[in-house]
Amino acid sequence: MVSAANGYDFSDIKAVARELVQSDPSVPIEDIVRSLYEDLYEGEPCPPALIEAVKQALQHPACGQTGAGGT
Repeated sequence: MVSAANGYDFSDIKAVARELVQSDPSVPIEDIVRSLYEDLYEGEPCPPALIEAVKQALQHPACGQTGAGGT
């Protein structure tokens, strides 16, 4: 599961990463997430699971957003 301190932090990191990727797609998602996490947690190393979770969320934004039966 996501290793951010809480779901709120994950949502914030994901939202900011999405904006930054859209504004400059040449910057790797990994670098963006790592930088955001280290800024948020004052130099703590970013967990690889968090980077992967954000990458998955940005690559598949509609996953889990449909109703029952895929509607």
